[in-house]
Amino acid sequence: MKKIIQWLVPKEHKFYEMLSEQSNNAMEAAKELKNFISQYADFGRNERKSRAKIIKDIESKGDVLSHELTKLLKGLRNIDKADIKQAVILLDDIIDHINAAASRAVIFSIERIDEHTSKLIEKINEIVAELNDA
Repeated sequence: MKKIIQWLVPKEHKFYEMLSEQSNNAMEAAKELKNFISQYADFGRNERKSRAKIIKDIESKGDVLSHELTKLLKGLRNIDKADIKQAVILLDDIIDHINAAASRAVIFSIERIDEHTSKLIEKINEIVAELNDA
């Protein structure tokens, strides 16, 4: 029965739900980075590590989603796989870079975040929000 249901339910629907989930995951990572940076000066080293770990957990979830999306993409028909695979890769890259930024702030013991960094993080959030809407 399970095989019949899988055959009847289009894989494309599940794929697009997962792609949307990955986009939401990128949005969550961007928001966490914004919160992390905006409150960075108020945090001690342990709190900074803890906040960076939250972003790392989001990145790990993104890696799992990216792997599942790539695997699912192989079974889809009637769509341009190359463009969609590139979108999956780019969403994963966004989350990876957000994680790298937070991790490096902790690893390098950055003590002060300047206004240029805060503005950059704000722009990143705007861009990821636009991407999420799309």
